[in-house]
Amino acid sequence: MKIVDWPQFLQEKRDLRESLAVTIGVFDGVHKGHQALIEAIKRDRSLIPCVCTFTGNPMLIFSPNQYLGDIVTVPQKISLFRELGIQLLILIDFSHDFSKLSGRAFLSLLREENKLNYLALGENFRFGYRADTSSFNAKEILSALGISVDIIPPVTYEKEPISSTRIRKAVAKGSFRDVENMMGRPFMLDVNHISQGWEKGRMTIPREQIRQVLPPAGEYNCIGIYDKNEENIAVSIMDKHIEWTQHKDKHIKSIVFPRG
Repeated sequence: MKIVDWPQFLQEKRDLRESLAVTIGVFDGVHKGHQALIEAIKRDRSLIPCVCTFTGNPMLIFSPNQYLGDIVTVPQKISLFRELGIQLLILIDFSHDFSKLSGRAFLSLLREENKLNYLALGENFRFGYRADTSSFNAKEILSALGISVDIIPPVTYEKEPISSTRIRKAVAKGSFRDVENMMGRPFMLDVNHISQGWEKGRMTIPREQIRQVLPPAGEYNCIGIYDKNEENIAVSIMDKHIEWTQHKDKHIKSIVFPRG
């Protein structure tokens, strides 16, 4: 899988020799609804499946006080896209400047000389300055230019659409069975790049270093994933830090939470 940032993508557009099938979104959680979009862009094997996403959630700029945290980190997201067969990943740094770009202008940059052949969007997806462009607007704009656009209906769980917001709230309540049913895999805390302090059989990390949404304070029986093995660990989530049992001072990569 090739990974490029937005400026690099625009600079390299003339080097692309094959047509793209693209989907756009935040993709926090890469849940079953996101997976349906990815399956759509993989249908035509003559096209390169491409995901255009963000390194940070736009809510961090617009509603930071209401944001509970990410479901997956950027490294987790990249790994999931690779596993799902994405060949080109465009990572956008969602800055204040980028947020002022209109949806029409963004589509123009995306398609200009890049051989955009197909676009799949979620039914409720909006993008551009002040969310000025809906999926249906995008279909109208691109269809007039001969570019095929499919609007993918939401995937549901318990008769309600699956969404990142819904999963985030489920993690925050500790409803891990619902989380796994909506994502297709357990919730996993990425601690690989966080400094870990070990003392007397306990490993500790400060909560302030974790950008992911966390379940309620309490004790959890989890699985710790290391470089070459995994083991059962007892995780304690506290007000200012997280700690878990560990027999040796070795670096843990991720913590898998139970279904409950």
